[in-house]
Amino acid sequence: MAERHLTDPALAKWILDLAGVKDTDRGRLVDMNAKTVDCFFHPLMEGRTSIKWVLAAVWEADAELRREFSEYERYDSSQLLDPYAALPPIEIAGSTIGVVDGTEAVCAYQEMLYGASRNNPAARVAYRRLLLQYCELDTAAMVMIWKHWERLATGPQV
Repeated sequence: MAERHLTDPALAKWILDLAGVKDTDRGRLVDMNAKTVDCFFHPLMEGRTSIKWVLAAVWEADAELRREFSEYERYDSSQLLDPYAALPPIEIAGSTIGVVDGTEAVCAYQEMLYGASRNNPAARVAYRRLLLQYCELDTAAMVMIWKHWERLATGPQV
């Protein structure tokens, strides 16, 4: 528990139970941001360590990763886009809305539940689709980054 800065065993157990972590998995949680801060720097990250910056850097650097996750490969005028920049916006109630970061996701969720769109079933469906595509990429990004790190740790870059 010390590696997670949890010094109160009862609090640590409560947090891990709340997160649904079984006793057999308690050593398997990894804070990828902490690993990035401690072990991974790429010039394209410009000193930043958020998942968006790390993914953008490894996405550009790792052709094998782009082949493996080709559904996220997009270009704008022959310029490779990072997967977050490539998330397509959706037209909702006459406006083009995109969700490519956490702040936009929170705003879209708030609009869907409490905003002018809360009583518009079509808009709610569209906001849901936007949020799901963003969450899907966030999850895939962790896998992509981990795969890149594994390649770096086990052999030469492709």
